[in-house]
Amino acid sequence: MILTAALLIIPAAGEVSLDILQPSADETYFAEMCDLYVYGSFTNTGDPADVRVRVYNTEGEVIRTLQSHVDTTGGTPSSSVNMRMVPENLQWGDILAVEAITEPYGSANGGNKVLVSKMWGYYLALVQGGVTKNSSGMYSEADENGNLVPYTEDFTAGVYRIVVDVLDKNGNNIRFINGTGVQVDSIELPISCGLTHASLGMFRPDQNRENVISYARQNDLRSYIDWFPGYFQIPGGLAGYQIPAIWQPNNGIEVVNALEGTMLDTPDSAENTLLMYNLGSSSTTIQVELAQILLAGLEDSDKTTYTYYDTGEISYAWIDADDGTPKTLNGSLTTYPDFSGSDFRVIYTHADSSEDPIPQNTISLCRI
Repeated sequence: MILTAALLIIPAAGEVSLDILQPSADETYFAEMCDLYVYGSFTNTGDPADVRVRVYNTEGEVIRTLQSHVDTTGGTPSSSVNMRMVPENLQWGDILAVEAITEPYGSANGGNKVLVSKMWGYYLALVQGGVTKNSSGMYSEADENGNLVPYTEDFTAGVYRIVVDVLDKNGNNIRFINGTGVQVDSIELPISCGLTHASLGMFRPDQNRENVISYARQNDLRSYIDWFPGYFQIPGGLAGYQIPAIWQPNNGIEVVNALEGTMLDTPDSAENTLLMYNLGSSSTTIQVELAQILLAGLEDSDKTTYTYYDTGEISYAWIDADDGTPKTLNGSLTTYPDFSGSDFRVIYTHADSSEDPIPQNTISLCRI
């Protein structure tokens, strides 16, 4: 009996290591009915092994089970992925898309959406929560006979538990090394679905991106550092892909959630903070995020906060004419003043001189 119990967890012939990198520490709160990626590092120097991802609901019941199906090399084979499902002009660098996995039991099987890349050393799972259930064509799982059965439970308000483990070819658990160097049977991560309040803004230039994220962290707001489902790239961006039909609805409900079936997350409860800087007409900030705010009529709501740089720019740099030293002036994110009694739309932050030559040292902190 002791020997039988010991064989339930089988040590790997080689060394297996796995960690959860996303959802990251600052991204574990989601809108109700969201889809999400579970992504992390994965290396295996032994026999081929699969990654399994399970999601437990607030009652402790398993409501999603997803598993990779690697080949003899230990990776997801290209023959199991139909990249024609990804717009050709929105894929680069020749990586496979987890959303396009078709085996086993077809593309409609949500339970096969776990990809293992031996080349890049990662696993990626697409976990569906309901937002794309009427459009993705894969909101189902296969039963023991391979018949597809629609998911019956969406990710509504509550705390869920993600469990990731590793299985050998016979379905037995393999112990592995986690991100802290400890040998474990599985890794768990709690996430929450409900109300979110995001810090929105362009991620270009880089300093503006850092300011949007920093503002979120300082004010306990949601930021979009992790990839949305349907928008993935390896670190450094050498390879990746986009599927707008998946990532745009997921981005949209984080701003204003108008889906039927939510418990708390409704347009009336939507809160957002938007940095009004460098907003291009073709940007996601305009076309998806601000569009959701306008569509819901929340542009003048007290739950929609606008910020700007008090100097008009992220920073200024110049050479002091007197001593030749470099000087800089950084702008600070500032909330628009409350002029609820008037139609207040414009803030004048700075003026440019048109004299020729431009006078030195003319930057002033005075409000115009």
